[in-house]
Amino acid sequence: IETEGLMVDDTTIRAVLVDRSTGARHNINLNGVSHHVFTTDTSATDRFMIVLSKPAPPADAIQLNATAVGRTVRLDWTVSDGYELTSHVLERMMPDGRYQMISNLGPAEDGTSTFSFVDNEANVGVNKYRITATGLSGIKTLSNPATAELQGGPRGISLFPNPVKSVLRVSFSVSPSSSSFLSVLDGKGRVLHRQRGQLESGTALIDAGRWPAGIYRVVLTDTTGVIASESFIKE
Repeated sequence: IETEGLMVDDTTIRAVLVDRSTGARHNINLNGVSHHVFTTDTSATDRFMIVLSKPAPPADAIQLNATAVGRTVRLDWTVSDGYELTSHVLERMMPDGRYQMISNLGPAEDGTSTFSFVDNEANVGVNKYRITATGLSGIKTLSNPATAELQGGPRGISLFPNPVKSVLRVSFSVSPSSSSFLSVLDGKGRVLHRQRGQLESGTALIDAGRWPAGIYRVVLTDTTGVIASESFIKE
């Protein structure tokens, strides 16, 4: 196996020859070396590949956003292209100021990768999050901090599952009257669904499968106004 012209100006880039068959990895010196020779005693067809990567991303290569959705927090982030990570961990700040892991996402995939996570255990009040990424060299990088605030008070209604792909179940901890309406609003406030009957049973089923992915709100109202509302995520 011969390589010609494998030289990179960026000294942070790491080159590795990977044996697909055995999993063995061999570092390649990019510092002023333009010719590399590797030998193997068996067939090399479709067996080897050369991987170029960076050991750990700078902080601005990981962009984290947090959005309150009902009684949950949705976290979205991207890991920029070109960084090979052994793990990236999502953390939430505890009341004592320490960060605690809430999910270990493992290594980021090749290319620009977008990730999402819903924190169903978020606390009432301000929740603060960060991503800790670890590169192959063991160097750790922190993302920008992201915050989302959850309001307190009784739920009134509960939604399951959240996020939802098809059928959403709505449970009531309040008692709807015969004049109550259950509505679903999209992000622009448009009413997509409205029903009146079958609310006295304590639960209602809503077919959300026909709506595009996004954040929606379920609102329970009667003649006096809004009784309760809750948001959900449609995947």
